[in-house]
Amino acid sequence: MGYFNRMWGVFVVLVSVAGCKGSDEESNRDPDSAADPRPGCQSFQDEFCSWAERCNPGATSQCLTEVRTTFCKSEEAATACAATFDTAPCGQRSACGPEVLDRQPAADACNRLLEATCNASLRCNAGTTHEQCLAEAKAKVDCSSAVGVRPGYQGCLDALEASSCTAPPTTQCKGVIATSPPF
Repeated sequence: MGYFNRMWGVFVVLVSVAGCKGSDEESNRDPDSAADPRPGCQSFQDEFCSWAERCNPGATSQCLTEVRTTFCKSEEAATACAATFDTAPCGQRSACGPEVLDRQPAADACNRLLEATCNASLRCNAGTTHEQCLAEAKAKVDCSSAVGVRPGYQGCLDALEASSCTAPPTTQCKGVIATSPPF
């Protein structure tokens, strides 16, 4: 049972440290890239961070690190929102930012991580079923609160797949799912 508890400790840490879908092509985007590659979404991300820098000098690097984890619902919405940041006053949250975010790719990645965590745990715990493991995981982790996928996600999945019963991955999975919106 020690391995099972260590696996849950790793998983709770990885989702508590703080995705643009509209077609099958968009939903198949690699979440490990940690950035929506479409120009409209990247423009939104860049403009948001320029606004953050204007309002909080020195914020650009950290902003880009966080905002690049997100996905946009559509290029059109992202482009329209990006145009509002030039005149947006400091101290006010973006009115359009939350409507641009698509949480589904991050939630899907979080659910894949739950599956991988349970698969790794079950290799070492004969007394638990996959369904029991997932039920416990979903009781502890709300994947609907995921907003982004950070670099290292695929490495985390690979580490879980290769993990042994005596050495669960501890550092590879830390913080790969973002749960706080960057705006």
